[in-house]
Amino acid sequence: MSGVNNPEVTRGVVLQPPVTLETEFAWYENISKRGNLIFAILLHQKDSAGIVTGYRYIGHTGLHDLTWPGGYCESGSLIIDPTCFGKGYGTEAKLLLLYEAFRVRGFRKVCSRVKAFNGNSWGHLLACGFKQVGRHKSHHFDNGNFVDSISLEIFREDWEPIWANYQKTKSLPRLTDEQHAQLEKETSIF
Repeated sequence: MSGVNNPEVTRGVVLQPPVTLETEFAWYENISKRGNLIFAILLHQKDSAGIVTGYRYIGHTGLHDLTWPGGYCESGSLIIDPTCFGKGYGTEAKLLLLYEAFRVRGFRKVCSRVKAFNGNSWGHLLACGFKQVGRHKSHHFDNGNFVDSISLEIFREDWEPIWANYQKTKSLPRLTDEQHAQLEKETSIF
């Protein structure tokens, strides 16, 4: 509960605190009834010899609004541990989520939305191959102001080469210089 009520965590996401235990239970019940797919993002915990001794929950990611026969869905992620920001965990989780969407579930397209100032979220989507397809002006109320919402999407055929490269190199995809410059110009969380 502390993570989802931490302003540093929720600053760039649609979720607005305070989130109570009852709210969390209601969210879980609603998610499970609608058939959405939610996955924990777990970080390996290792002993001094580097042996994995357990896992620590650092957030979650999921596929929402599963639409058939259209073959598309929405994605969302939340890293709740600020010490894990900017380390590639969200990017890796998104790549694995896209594997689930495209290869396991057979979706043809995955959509996502971010608040325009949230460069970390926007950036990991671009790095994973998402393309910006729209902007809703003054769409979200955030910290006393209305901010734009950026709509993005990725098709399976655009994700496949990124996945193949990730499998071959074991390196996470990175932003191009052009994408990085765009995000630095438009965002404040980066």
